[in-house]
Amino acid sequence: MRFSQLPMHHALKFIAIFLVVATLSITAVVIGYDLIYFQPALSEAQKKVPLAGKSTLTPLLERYLEAAYGPNLQFHVARVLLYSKREHSVLREFFWGRLVGFHLTAKEQYNLVASQAFLGSGHYGFASAAQGMFAKSVEQLSPEEAATLVILLQAPSSYESNPERMARRRESLLKKVKNSH
Repeated sequence: MRFSQLPMHHALKFIAIFLVVATLSITAVVIGYDLIYFQPALSEAQKKVPLAGKSTLTPLLERYLEAAYGPNLQFHVARVLLYSKREHSVLREFFWGRLVGFHLTAKEQYNLVASQAFLGSGHYGFASAAQGMFAKSVEQLSPEEAATLVILLQAPSSYESNPERMARRRESLLKKVKNSH
């Protein structure tokens, strides 16, 4: 008997069972992936955050991060985690970004990015970039310098190679923050 010849209630029962099994299977795969691949990388990255200290993320940098990335910061956190594993792909970044949202608060995400994100020219984290680019600590950064570091998070080599583009993006971020307060 073919599927199209089954009575309607049998077909609906078959579809319901199939959907339940598919949902449970996908859930099991996600949980397994989370436990085996994601959580060890997250744990490794979190061990480095206290070493950077709380001074890595100033209120000014946090305000610019929120304005620039908002709820999408989790995908930059995913990029930080994947970069350390040298396993980057758009699909993996998207999936890990979703997992970051389950495991880390916004403040933890900000601290992770502030301490470990690649910002170009061999700088990892805001403290290193502030010292290397401006010869200042993160506490001493001007609004323009802080905005520069935050926009470098998205595409360091692209902005470093195109100063006009970086200036436009920085001005846009400064304007956005000014208008939001």
